[in-house]
Amino acid sequence: MKQPSRSIINANVSSQYFSSEQSTPRFPWNPLANTSKKEPNLLDYCPSYRSLSELKSFFVKKRKSCSVLDIEFLPGFFYSQLKLPTLALGQLSVILWNNLIAFEWSPACNTEAVLTSYICFLSALIANPNDVKELRSKRILLNIGGSDEEVFKFFEELSTSSIEDPSIYRNIREEIEKHCRSKYFRNIYKYFRNPWSALGLFAAIAVVVLSFVQTYFTIYPGKDECMESICSYLKRQQIKNV
Repeated sequence: MKQPSRSIINANVSSQYFSSEQSTPRFPWNPLANTSKKEPNLLDYCPSYRSLSELKSFFVKKRKSCSVLDIEFLPGFFYSQLKLPTLALGQLSVILWNNLIAFEWSPACNTEAVLTSYICFLSALIANPNDVKELRSKRILLNIGGSDEEVFKFFEELSTSSIEDPSIYRNIREEIEKHCRSKYFRNIYKYFRNPWSALGLFAAIAVVVLSFVQTYFTIYPGKDECMESICSYLKRQQIKNV
Protein backbone atom coordinates (compact mmCIF):
# COMPACT_ATOMS: atom_id res chain seq x y z
CA MET A 1 0.00 0.00 0.00
CA LYS A 2 1.36 3.38 -0.97
CA GLN A 3 1.92 5.70 1.96
CA PRO A 4 0.74 9.31 1.74
CA SER A 5 3.29 11.80 0.61
CA ARG A 6 5.38 13.33 3.38
CA SER A 7 4.84 16.74 1.78
CA ILE A 8 1.08 16.40 2.23
CA ILE A 9 1.43 15.58 5.91
CA ASN A 10 4.05 18.24 6.57
CA ALA A 11 2.36 21.01 4.60
CA ASN A 12 -0.12 21.90 7.30
CA VAL A 13 2.44 21.87 10.11
CA SER A 14 5.01 23.81 8.10
CA SER A 15 2.57 26.59 7.22
CA GLN A 16 1.48 26.83 10.85
CA TYR A 17 4.87 26.83 12.48
CA PHE A 18 7.72 27.94 10.30
CA SER A 19 5.86 30.87 8.72
CA SER A 20 5.28 32.54 12.08
CA GLU A 21 7.76 35.14 13.22
CA GLN A 22 9.03 34.13 16.64
CA SER A 23 11.93 35.97 18.24
CA THR A 24 11.35 35.41 21.94
CA PRO A 25 13.88 33.77 24.27
CA ARG A 26 14.02 29.98 24.46
CA PHE A 27 12.40 29.80 27.91
CA PRO A 28 9.99 32.77 27.98
CA TRP A 29 8.21 31.75 31.15
CA ASN A 30 8.97 30.62 34.66
CA PRO A 31 6.27 28.58 36.40
CA LEU A 32 7.49 29.81 39.79
CA ALA A 33 7.45 33.50 38.84
CA ASN A 34 4.37 35.67 39.11
CA THR A 35 4.42 37.88 36.01
CA SER A 36 0.74 38.75 36.23
CA LYS A 37 -0.63 41.74 38.13
CA LYS A 38 -3.15 39.57 39.97
CA GLU A 39 -2.32 37.15 42.75
CA PRO A 40 -1.51 33.60 41.60
CA ASN A 41 -4.40 31.19 41.94
CA LEU A 42 -4.08 27.42 41.78
CA LEU A 43 -7.55 27.21 40.21
CA ASP A 44 -6.21 28.97 37.11
CA TYR A 45 -4.16 25.86 36.37
CA CYS A 46 -7.02 23.44 37.13
CA PRO A 47 -9.74 24.11 34.53
CA SER A 48 -13.28 23.01 35.26
CA TYR A 49 -14.00 22.07 31.66
CA ARG A 50 -12.74 18.72 30.43
CA SER A 51 -13.61 18.01 26.82
CA LEU A 52 -15.86 18.84 23.89
CA SER A 53 -18.34 16.29 25.23
CA GLU A 54 -18.83 18.51 28.28
CA LEU A 55 -18.97 21.69 26.20
CA LYS A 56 -22.01 20.86 24.11
CA SER A 57 -23.22 24.45 24.38
CA PHE A 58 -20.13 25.45 22.39
CA PHE A 59 -20.29 25.60 18.63
CA VAL A 60 -16.89 24.49 17.39
CA LYS A 61 -16.05 26.13 14.09
CA LYS A 62 -13.18 25.89 11.65
CA ARG A 63 -11.01 28.93 11.01
CA LYS A 64 -9.69 29.74 7.56
CA SER A 65 -6.28 30.49 9.01
CA CYS A 66 -3.71 27.70 9.29
CA SER A 67 -1.72 29.21 12.15
CA VAL A 68 -1.91 27.32 15.44
CA LEU A 69 -2.00 30.68 17.21
CA ASP A 70 -5.32 31.64 15.61
CA ILE A 71 -7.63 30.22 18.26
CA GLU A 72 -10.60 32.38 19.17
CA PHE A 73 -13.37 32.03 21.74
CA LEU A 74 -16.59 34.03 21.32
CA PRO A 75 -19.03 33.76 24.25
CA GLY A 76 -22.69 33.88 23.29
CA PHE A 77 -26.12 34.04 24.90
CA PHE A 78 -27.10 30.42 24.25
CA TYR A 79 -24.27 29.00 22.16
CA SER A 80 -20.64 30.10 22.27
CA GLN A 81 -18.12 29.66 19.48
CA LEU A 82 -14.68 28.13 19.72
CA LYS A 83 -12.78 28.67 16.46
CA LEU A 84 -9.84 26.37 15.77
CA PRO A 85 -7.43 26.13 12.81
CA THR A 86 -7.29 23.04 10.62
CA LEU A 87 -4.82 20.28 11.45
CA ALA A 88 -3.94 17.45 9.03
CA LEU A 89 -2.83 14.09 10.43
CA GLY A 90 -1.45 11.08 8.59
CA GLN A 91 0.52 7.88 9.03
CA LEU A 92 3.77 9.73 9.72
CA SER A 93 2.26 12.28 12.10
CA VAL A 94 3.47 10.55 15.27
CA ILE A 95 7.09 10.61 14.13
CA LEU A 96 6.76 14.12 12.72
CA TRP A 97 5.21 15.67 15.82
CA ASN A 98 7.57 13.90 18.21
CA ASN A 99 10.51 15.31 16.28
CA LEU A 100 9.00 18.80 16.14
CA ILE A 101 8.29 18.83 19.87
CA ALA A 102 11.79 17.53 20.63
CA PHE A 103 13.29 20.21 18.38
CA GLU A 104 11.08 22.87 19.96
CA TRP A 105 12.51 22.13 23.41
CA SER A 106 16.09 21.69 22.24
CA PRO A 107 18.76 24.37 22.94
CA ALA A 108 19.08 24.97 19.18
CA CYS A 109 15.55 26.40 18.95
CA ASN A 110 14.87 30.06 19.80
CA THR A 111 11.08 29.99 19.50
CA GLU A 112 8.27 29.54 21.98
CA ALA A 113 6.79 26.09 22.56
CA VAL A 114 3.91 26.83 20.20
CA LEU A 115 3.37 23.36 18.75
CA THR A 116 3.69 21.64 22.12
CA SER A 117 1.18 24.02 23.67
CA TYR A 118 -1.19 23.57 20.74
CA ILE A 119 -1.13 19.77 21.08
CA CYS A 120 -1.76 20.06 24.82
CA PHE A 121 -4.63 22.48 24.18
CA LEU A 122 -6.29 20.07 21.74
CA SER A 123 -5.64 17.15 24.08
CA ALA A 124 -7.56 18.97 26.81
CA LEU A 125 -10.56 19.07 24.45
CA ILE A 126 -10.24 15.43 23.36
CA ALA A 127 -11.22 12.99 26.10
CA ASN A 128 -12.51 10.14 23.93
CA PRO A 129 -12.85 9.13 20.25
CA ASN A 130 -16.23 10.89 20.08
CA ASP A 131 -14.46 14.22 20.54
CA VAL A 132 -12.19 13.33 17.62
CA LYS A 133 -15.28 12.56 15.55
CA GLU A 134 -16.74 15.96 16.46
CA LEU A 135 -13.60 17.80 15.32
CA ARG A 136 -13.41 15.69 12.18
CA SER A 137 -17.03 16.44 11.28
CA LYS A 138 -16.24 20.17 11.56
CA ARG A 139 -13.24 19.69 9.22
CA ILE A 140 -10.87 20.82 11.96
CA LEU A 141 -9.03 17.51 12.07
CA LEU A 142 -8.23 16.11 8.64
CA ASN A 143 -7.47 12.46 9.26
CA ILE A 144 -5.53 11.03 6.31
CA GLY A 145 -5.92 7.36 7.13
CA GLY A 146 -6.49 5.84 10.55
CA SER A 147 -9.51 5.66 12.83
CA ASP A 148 -10.78 8.06 15.47
CA GLU A 149 -9.40 5.72 18.15
CA GLU A 150 -5.91 5.98 16.64
CA VAL A 151 -6.11 9.78 16.54
CA PHE A 152 -7.25 9.80 20.18
CA LYS A 153 -4.26 7.65 21.18
CA PHE A 154 -2.00 9.96 19.15
CA PHE A 155 -3.02 13.03 21.19
CA GLU A 156 -2.95 11.05 24.42
CA GLU A 157 0.62 9.87 23.88
CA LEU A 158 1.90 13.28 22.79
CA SER A 159 0.24 15.22 25.63
CA THR A 160 1.54 12.90 28.37
CA SER A 161 5.13 13.37 27.21
CA SER A 162 4.95 17.13 26.49
CA ILE A 163 5.45 20.24 28.60
CA GLU A 164 3.47 23.21 27.36
CA ASP A 165 4.00 26.93 27.76
CA PRO A 166 0.86 28.13 29.61
CA SER A 167 1.41 31.74 28.58
CA ILE A 168 0.65 31.08 24.89
CA TYR A 169 -3.05 30.24 25.22
CA ARG A 170 -3.57 31.82 28.64
CA ASN A 171 -6.10 34.38 27.42
CA ILE A 172 -8.18 31.75 25.62
CA ARG A 173 -8.11 29.42 28.61
CA GLU A 174 -9.10 32.21 30.99
CA GLU A 175 -12.03 33.24 28.79
CA ILE A 176 -13.30 29.67 28.52
CA GLU A 177 -12.76 29.07 32.24
CA LYS A 178 -14.61 32.26 33.19
CA HIS A 179 -17.50 31.27 30.95
CA CYS A 180 -17.62 27.70 32.29
CA ARG A 181 -17.62 28.81 35.92
CA SER A 182 -20.47 31.26 35.48
CA LYS A 183 -23.89 30.31 36.85
CA TYR A 184 -25.41 31.17 33.49
CA PHE A 185 -23.30 28.58 31.67
CA ARG A 186 -24.01 25.91 34.28
CA ASN A 187 -27.76 26.47 33.90
CA ILE A 188 -27.52 26.40 30.11
CA TYR A 189 -25.45 23.22 30.26
CA LYS A 190 -27.94 21.64 32.67
CA TYR A 191 -31.21 22.53 30.96
CA PHE A 192 -30.24 23.06 27.31
CA ARG A 193 -27.92 20.20 26.45
CA ASN A 194 -30.04 19.46 23.37
CA PRO A 195 -32.09 21.70 21.02
CA TRP A 196 -35.40 20.11 22.06
CA SER A 197 -35.04 21.48 25.58
CA ALA A 198 -34.66 25.02 24.21
CA LEU A 199 -37.65 24.58 21.88
CA GLY A 200 -39.72 23.28 24.79
CA LEU A 201 -38.88 26.36 26.86
CA PHE A 202 -39.73 28.77 24.03
CA ALA A 203 -43.03 26.95 23.44
CA ALA A 204 -43.91 27.18 27.14
CA ILE A 205 -43.09 30.91 27.19
CA ALA A 206 -45.22 31.47 24.07
CA VAL A 207 -48.19 29.66 25.66
CA VAL A 208 -47.90 31.75 28.84
CA VAL A 209 -47.69 35.03 26.88
CA LEU A 210 -50.68 34.16 24.67
CA SER A 211 -52.73 33.11 27.70
CA PHE A 212 -51.93 36.41 29.41
CA VAL A 213 -52.92 38.41 26.32
CA GLN A 214 -56.17 36.49 25.96
CA THR A 215 -57.04 36.98 29.63
CA TYR A 216 -56.27 40.70 29.47
CA PHE A 217 -58.52 41.36 26.48
CA THR A 218 -61.26 39.24 28.04
CA ILE A 219 -61.27 41.42 31.17
CA TYR A 220 -60.63 44.70 29.36
CA PRO A 221 -62.24 44.39 25.92
CA GLY A 222 -61.30 47.16 23.54
CA LYS A 223 -63.70 49.16 21.41
CA ASP A 224 -64.52 47.62 18.06
CA GLU A 225 -64.07 50.59 15.72
CA CYS A 226 -65.29 48.58 12.75
CA MET A 227 -68.64 47.76 14.38
CA GLU A 228 -69.05 51.37 15.54
CA SER A 229 -68.53 52.71 12.01
CA ILE A 230 -71.09 50.24 10.62
CA CYS A 231 -73.66 51.25 13.25
CA SER A 232 -73.11 54.95 12.53
CA TYR A 233 -73.57 54.35 8.81
CA LEU A 234 -76.84 52.46 9.35
CA LYS A 235 -78.16 55.21 11.63
CA ARG A 236 -77.41 57.88 9.02
CA GLN A 237 -79.16 55.85 6.34
CA GLN A 238 -82.18 55.41 8.59
CA ILE A 239 -82.41 59.16 9.22
CA LYS A 240 -82.22 59.90 5.49
CA ASN A 241 -85.03 57.47 4.75
CA VAL A 242 -87.24 59.09 7.34
